[in-house]
Amino acid sequence: MKKTFRNVFTIIFIIAGILFCSPSAWASSFVRFKAIEMLTGFARSELKREKDSFMVPFIFAFDFDIKPTLEKFGISPPSLVELQLEPSVCYIYQPRPNVETNGTFALKLGLLPEDFKFQPYLKIGAGISFMSQHVREQATQFNLLEYYGAGAHYFLNKNLALTLDCRYRHLSNCGTKSPNHGINSLFFVAGTTYRF
Repeated sequence: MKKTFRNVFTIIFIIAGILFCSPSAWASSFVRFKAIEMLTGFARSELKREKDSFMVPFIFAFDFDIKPTLEKFGISPPSLVELQLEPSVCYIYQPRPNVETNGTFALKLGLLPEDFKFQPYLKIGAGISFMSQHVREQATQFNLLEYYGAGAHYFLNKNLALTLDCRYRHLSNCGTKSPNHGINSLFFVAGTTYRF
């Protein structure tokens, strides 16, 4: 699991670095800022050493179309292919009040042609997390995370969609300090997506 996490984390951050940290003229020919998502809902984290944690996430996703990059290599997928920059804040209300902040990059792949009103997708992401309180599961408040998810957009018109998203997340410090039991969470979120 540790090796998989490191590989996903490394690949996503290398791609993001190449695409976002380049001169703007070069970057605009490879990526296009496409949409903003605002999501909230419910999440539960399994803790072995204390009561399970319940939280309310507030997620903002900035979607970048990477089809222009793929087209330069002769690949033209009909569905959406996006890289997301996703900052989030989670209010943890059980077992005790706590706040978690996260910053992730994710790759989102559509399953149907992009002009369909209903657009299911799969996504995989990795990033960093900071918890305002110590928990007995983790020796560190700064941790790394990875997640796998699925969801769908339903477009009400050309620009506005309702979005449902479910994701499984693993958070740990990758063995840098003990204890490092890891925290697994299941997220159910919904909200809106505005496409430019």
